[in-house]
Amino acid sequence: MSKKCLENGIIYIKGLVNMQTKELINYNEFEQKHGKVLNFLQYYGILKAIPQKFKDTVRMNAYDPNLYTESEYMSLIEKDVDSKY
Repeated sequence: MSKKCLENGIIYIKGLVNMQTKELINYNEFEQKHGKVLNFLQYYGILKAIPQKFKDTVRMNAYDPNLYTESEYMSLIEKDVDSKY
């Protein structure tokens, strides 16, 4: 992430999730929430870097940052993926 993101407290993926709908926010929502800290291409580059399994977890409403940290979620996802191969 950019230095501006870090300076604005955007460190975790939960900063990219609408916690009411449990969906990843689009660029306009991101800009409204955090200001103009990234341009359109930078934002979608970050979204592309998030593993699909994590995005699926968010979409299935299974992502709750109060339940696990992001690293714990990533660890669970990696274990799940590893067990399938």
